[in-house]
Amino acid sequence: MIKVYFYYPTPNTVFSIHTDPECKSIQKHQHGEEQRVFHINLHNLSEKLYLFVHKEVRFAAEAGLNDLYLFIDLENRDFEIAVVNYVTWALRQRYIPFRRINPEIHC
Repeated sequence: MIKVYFYYPTPNTVFSIHTDPECKSIQKHQHGEEQRVFHINLHNLSEKLYLFVHKEVRFAAEAGLNDLYLFIDLENRDFEIAVVNYVTWALRQRYIPFRRINPEIHC
């Protein structure tokens, strides 16, 4: 399983991938129940990707819309990274700040 953190407001846009589930860096971003968390697994993969491709996942510089966690568990690290790349591609179609950064593989 990997965890991915997206933080939107410019100029501090962040996109980080965490392969260690106990990583302290990903835990420091967790602030409360208002944060969005998407769990992606083999059972809901197409449903979750649909949301990104059809622009149903929004970002804005306001609480509740400025960050997002993806917890991806597809039982294969390469497949999980490929899903992250696809989600990133979908977000870059709509949000210019995501075009300016590349994912940081933190751990």
